[in-house]
Amino acid sequence: MSREALSRDMQKLLLISILIATVAIPVQMSREKSRTEGVKRTVKWMVGFCVFYLIALIYLYPRLEGL
Repeated sequence: MSREALSRDMQKLLLISILIATVAIPVQMSREKSRTEGVKRTVKWMVGFCVFYLIALIYLYPRLEGL
């Protein structure tokens, strides 16, 4: 696999990860016993994921363009 193909695949995976997280995190947190605890944990995890995603877009995505 060439570096360009690997770069494209990583870019696609990075962009698709937001779709997966939007579904997977709330589904996982819906298993909480308390509805309010589930909502609180969902918000915390989504904020954490958004911070991680923002950092990845700032630092990782441009480096993939240069490969």
